[in-house]
Amino acid sequence: MIKSFDFYFDFVSPYSFFAHKEIIKIEKKNSIKIKYKPMLLGGLHNLHNIKAPAFIPAKAKFMIRDCKLIAEKNKIKYNLSNEANFVQSDWFSNVNQKFDIIISNPPYIKTKNITNLSDSVKLYDPYIALNGGNGGYDCFKKISLELSKFLIKNGFFVAEIDSQQFDKVCSLFSTKNNFEISVFKDLSGRNRCLVFHNGKNNLKN
Repeated sequence: MIKSFDFYFDFVSPYSFFAHKEIIKIEKKNSIKIKYKPMLLGGLHNLHNIKAPAFIPAKAKFMIRDCKLIAEKNKIKYNLSNEANFVQSDWFSNVNQKFDIIISNPPYIKTKNITNLSDSVKLYDPYIALNGGNGGYDCFKKISLELSKFLIKNGFFVAEIDSQQFDKVCSLFSTKNNFEISVFKDLSGRNRCLVFHNGKNNLKN
């Protein structure tokens, strides 16, 4: 019997959610450790100019019906809602629940470097959306202090970073939390996206 296996999954796909619900049963029954390997299939679609099924009306309708059938067949609680709740908050100051996935593109530009940005960025993005403070880490520090309170066990936090911030950001989150960290590169080969899994050494649901 194998002791562990890798689970590569597209973290925005409902099918990954269904697969996860099934494999955790295997994990619990056979004491097998799952190694989560998140990926973004949409990035591969964009790279090869392929339109994802969710953005093709006919296929999207099929996916919705298919997801409902899978959920019903496997008795998985899956609520398809057309509504989204929008909350204005200074990071977690006005948030009162836990989430499966938190995705963020926090301001990470050093204050002194904002004037050096291209006009396509600095003239159209709000200053507050760019300014990461003197070192570029102000927002990451705030998030790292409270993230574990708002992320479920086995949840994921996904964040964009400056390629030169990799070590520092990983250190900030590792100090305050017990995360398994994955890094994804942009098309230029630079570290650009960090995925923090709230389940290091404890992958039980």
